Amino acid sequence: MHLSKTAEHRIKEVSSRFMIFYSKLTPFVYTRVADCGVELTLRYLCDPRERRGTAHEIWEEILDAFAGFEDVDFAYPTQRFYDNRTEGKEGARAAMELT
Repeated sequence: MHLSKTAEHRIKEVSSRFMIFYSKLTPFVYTRVADCGVELTLRYLCDPRERRGTAHEIWEEILDAFAGFEDVDFAYPTQRFYDNRTEGKEGARAAMELT
């Protein structure tokens, strides 16, 4: 990403005045299995005032890349309510109350 080189240069400049210690400033993706699928966490350098726009650009590119795969889908938390009076086996349904 083009901002990483600029940010890396600026960090190296100020590290002589402040106690900043980084051995690797390259972008990195951390992965872990979560309840609803695989979680991706990104580490990258950018101008703090442009963080929201930068994150937006990165995620748009990721979503575009995944859109090309017909056999990959995204998982997300969802909830479904089961109405026993209208669903399921007829013999197991709860009686409907008449009011």
